[in-house]
Amino acid sequence: TASERICILDIDVQGVKNIKKKIASTNQQLKIPSPYFIFVAPPSMEILEQRLRDRKTESEADILKRLSNAAEEVEYGTKGGNFDAVIINDDLERAFESLSAVLVGWYPHLSSVSNELHPHPIVVAGPSGVGKGTLINKILEKYNSIPIQKDQTKDYFGFSVSHTTRQPRPGEVDGTHYHYTTMDHMKEMVKHDEFVEYAEVHGNMYGTSYDAIQSVTASERICILDIDVQGVKNIKKKIASTNQQLKIPSPYFIFVAPPSMEILEQRLRDRKTESEADILKRLSNAAEEVEY
Repeated sequence: TASERICILDIDVQGVKNIKKKIASTNQQLKIPSPYFIFVAPPSMEILEQRLRDRKTESEADILKRLSNAAEEVEYGTKGGNFDAVIINDDLERAFESLSAVLVGWYPHLSSVSNELHPHPIVVAGPSGVGKGTLINKILEKYNSIPIQKDQTKDYFGFSVSHTTRQPRPGEVDGTHYHYTTMDHMKEMVKHDEFVEYAEVHGNMYGTSYDAIQSVTASERICILDIDVQGVKNIKKKIASTNQQLKIPSPYFIFVAPPSMEILEQRLRDRKTESEADILKRLSNAAEEVEY
């Protein structure tokens, strides 16, 4: 604390009880500010046992002893009032997000640091032909390659390259505009939960992989996603679900709307990349997306 850093202690429940006893005592004194107490609980005793066995560092007797102690610690730790916060470690990323939120609540100045280290992705959605790609490109042009020091620049945003089963349009490059792949490969990725969202749109599959997002955020850039409204619904459904998990910070959602359906139709026709049937299908979908 002398170096103006927040001190974190990793101690067991018995240590917590000893500190609390000293705080409550009139005969003893705590020579530091009273700590905040956070209890990290397992999702269940069964999962805790499996974790202990998986690390293969204790004997059977040690495992049984740890489980016995853990049962008492969980009972004390989850009892109201014993801890300032309780975090269920059912998933490392989700538990970390919960811990970060608790720390920011106690130390508000950490919020800017947290956002820099783990920026929330930005989802830009809207009907096909509304100009999402153009707007995203302008953001990338304006906020990337910014000089920060002599001979040094910084990119603040990065684009998440989605997967799709559709054929490339003229001028599109694999790995830059999309990862072009087969329906079988996409379904295999879905099976292994590799997508934050996926959807079938206009007869083709589109999906945003966790790897694509994390490759951007790993370089401390804010990730921008270009997806349709169906993809937005899928992400929101996953966020709200207790049975699924979002392995990234919750995104911010931006909707880009056309000035009118007539102008949107003209834009679709002007780019001359779809058949008449495709244009009509996109316009029908766009009406529902704008309403949402």
